[in-house]
Amino acid sequence: MAFTRTVCILFALSSHPLALWMLAAPDAFWSLLGVGGNPFAQAIYAGAIAAEGVMFTLGARNPARYAVFFEYVLVYKTLAVLAGARVWLTLPEPRLGGLAILGGWAVAGAVAGAVVWRTRSASQPAAG
Repeated sequence: MAFTRTVCILFALSSHPLALWMLAAPDAFWSLLGVGGNPFAQAIYAGAIAAEGVMFTLGARNPARYAVFFEYVLVYKTLAVLAGARVWLTLPEPRLGGLAILGGWAVAGAVAGAVVWRTRSASQPAAG
Protein backbone atom coordinates (compact mmCIF):
# COMPACT_ATOMS: atom_id res chain seq x y z
CA MET A 1 0.00 0.00 0.00
CA ALA A 2 3.02 2.31 0.21
CA PHE A 3 2.98 2.68 -3.59
CA THR A 4 -0.73 3.55 -3.58
CA ARG A 5 -0.23 6.05 -0.76
CA THR A 6 2.65 7.71 -2.60
CA VAL A 7 0.63 7.99 -5.81
CA CYS A 8 -2.31 9.42 -3.85
CA ILE A 9 -0.09 12.07 -2.28
CA LEU A 10 1.49 13.04 -5.60
CA PHE A 11 -1.86 13.15 -7.41
CA ALA A 12 -3.44 15.18 -4.59
CA LEU A 13 -0.53 17.63 -4.61
CA SER A 14 -1.09 18.24 -8.31
CA SER A 15 -4.91 18.19 -8.25
CA HIS A 16 -5.48 20.75 -5.49
CA PRO A 17 -3.52 23.70 -6.94
CA LEU A 18 -4.70 22.94 -10.48
CA ALA A 19 -8.33 22.80 -9.36
CA LEU A 20 -7.96 26.03 -7.38
CA TRP A 21 -6.55 27.81 -10.43
CA MET A 22 -9.24 26.36 -12.69
CA LEU A 23 -12.05 27.20 -10.27
CA ALA A 24 -10.82 30.78 -9.80
CA ALA A 25 -10.38 31.46 -13.53
CA PRO A 26 -12.01 28.67 -15.56
CA ASP A 27 -10.72 29.74 -18.96
CA ALA A 28 -7.21 30.82 -17.87
CA PHE A 29 -5.63 27.35 -17.73
CA TRP A 30 -7.13 26.21 -21.03
CA SER A 31 -6.34 29.47 -22.84
CA LEU A 32 -2.72 29.21 -21.72
CA LEU A 33 -2.54 25.89 -23.56
CA GLY A 34 -4.31 27.28 -26.61
CA VAL A 35 -7.47 25.24 -26.12
CA GLY A 36 -9.74 27.76 -24.43
CA GLY A 37 -13.41 27.60 -25.10
CA ASN A 38 -16.47 27.31 -22.93
CA PRO A 39 -15.87 28.61 -19.36
CA PHE A 40 -18.99 26.80 -18.11
CA ALA A 41 -17.71 23.38 -19.24
CA GLN A 42 -14.25 24.27 -17.98
CA ALA A 43 -15.61 25.22 -14.54
CA ILE A 44 -17.47 21.91 -14.32
CA TYR A 45 -14.26 20.08 -15.20
CA ALA A 46 -12.44 22.11 -12.54
CA GLY A 47 -14.95 20.78 -10.00
CA ALA A 48 -14.15 17.24 -11.14
CA ILE A 49 -10.41 17.89 -10.67
CA ALA A 50 -11.13 19.27 -7.20
CA ALA A 51 -13.14 16.14 -6.37
CA GLU A 52 -10.27 13.95 -7.56
CA GLY A 53 -7.95 15.88 -5.25
CA VAL A 54 -10.25 15.20 -2.31
CA MET A 55 -10.43 11.48 -3.18
CA PHE A 56 -6.64 11.26 -3.50
CA THR A 57 -6.24 13.00 -0.14
CA LEU A 58 -8.59 10.45 1.43
CA GLY A 59 -6.68 7.68 -0.33
CA ALA A 60 -3.40 8.91 1.13
CA ARG A 61 -4.91 8.48 4.61
CA ASN A 62 -6.40 5.03 3.90
CA PRO A 63 -5.00 3.53 0.68
CA ALA A 64 -6.69 0.15 1.01
CA ARG A 65 -10.15 1.69 1.29
CA TYR A 66 -9.71 4.02 -1.69
CA ALA A 67 -7.71 1.75 -4.01
CA VAL A 68 -10.85 1.06 -6.04
CA PHE A 69 -10.96 4.76 -6.96
CA PHE A 70 -7.99 4.06 -9.23
CA GLU A 71 -10.15 1.70 -11.29
CA TYR A 72 -12.48 4.64 -11.94
CA VAL A 73 -9.53 6.90 -12.79
CA LEU A 74 -8.14 4.27 -15.19
CA VAL A 75 -11.44 3.99 -17.07
CA TYR A 76 -12.15 7.74 -16.95
CA LYS A 77 -8.73 8.79 -18.20
CA THR A 78 -8.68 6.12 -20.93
CA LEU A 79 -12.07 7.17 -22.31
CA ALA A 80 -11.23 10.87 -21.98
CA VAL A 81 -7.96 10.41 -23.90
CA LEU A 82 -9.69 8.41 -26.64
CA ALA A 83 -12.50 10.97 -26.99
CA GLY A 84 -10.10 13.91 -26.81
CA ALA A 85 -7.71 12.35 -29.33
CA ARG A 86 -10.56 11.80 -31.78
CA VAL A 87 -11.45 15.48 -31.60
CA TRP A 88 -7.84 16.71 -31.56
CA LEU A 89 -7.00 14.70 -34.69
CA THR A 90 -9.89 16.30 -36.61
CA LEU A 91 -9.09 19.91 -35.72
CA PRO A 92 -8.03 22.10 -38.66
CA GLU A 93 -5.19 23.49 -36.51
CA PRO A 94 -4.54 21.11 -33.59
CA ARG A 95 -2.69 22.86 -30.75
CA LEU A 96 0.27 21.31 -28.97
CA GLY A 97 -1.41 22.25 -25.68
CA GLY A 98 -4.18 19.78 -26.48
CA LEU A 99 -1.61 17.09 -27.15
CA ALA A 100 0.08 17.93 -23.83
CA ILE A 101 -3.25 17.52 -22.02
CA LEU A 102 -3.86 14.17 -23.72
CA GLY A 103 -0.33 13.08 -22.78
CA GLY A 104 -0.81 14.11 -19.16
CA TRP A 105 -4.11 12.25 -18.92
CA ALA A 106 -2.55 9.19 -20.57
CA VAL A 107 0.26 9.19 -18.00
CA ALA A 108 -2.24 9.58 -15.14
CA GLY A 109 -4.26 6.68 -16.59
CA ALA A 110 -1.15 4.51 -16.88
CA VAL A 111 -0.18 5.26 -13.28
CA ALA A 112 -3.73 4.44 -12.17
CA GLY A 113 -3.45 1.18 -14.11
CA ALA A 114 -0.20 0.39 -12.27
CA VAL A 115 -1.93 1.00 -8.93
CA VAL A 116 -4.83 -1.26 -9.94
CA TRP A 117 -2.47 -3.98 -11.13
CA ARG A 118 -0.30 -3.83 -7.98
CA THR A 119 -3.33 -3.71 -5.68
CA ARG A 120 -4.92 -6.72 -7.36
CA SER A 121 -1.63 -8.62 -7.42
CA ALA A 122 -1.13 -8.00 -3.70
CA SER A 123 -4.65 -9.21 -2.87
CA GLN A 124 -4.39 -12.46 -4.85
CA PRO A 125 -3.40 -15.58 -2.90
CA ALA A 126 -0.08 -17.06 -3.89
CA ALA A 127 -0.35 -19.85 -6.46
CA GLY A 128 0.98 -23.23 -5.59
